Amino acid sequence: MSRRRHSDENDGGQPHKRRKTSDANETEDHLESLICKVGEKSACSLESNLEGLAGVLEADLPNYKSKILRLLCTVSASYLIW
Repeated sequence: MSRRRHSDENDGGQPHKRRKTSDANETEDHLESLICKVGEKSACSLESNLEGLAGVLEADLPNYKSKILRLLCTVSASYLIW
């Protein structure tokens, strides 16, 4: 069974592209959650949390560099205010 949509008469026979915005938003939300929660108390040590975050950020850096930098600046600024 094919998952590709059949072209309509009005679309000129062009294939439809799948929207990636929800995947991107989910990834950005996940990154934000990881960055914001890295210092919270948990069963893991801060060092372990930072190493895990570093691994995720390194993998996602090519695609989400500006978002990551913006989040890091926002989070660090909020800690300076406190």
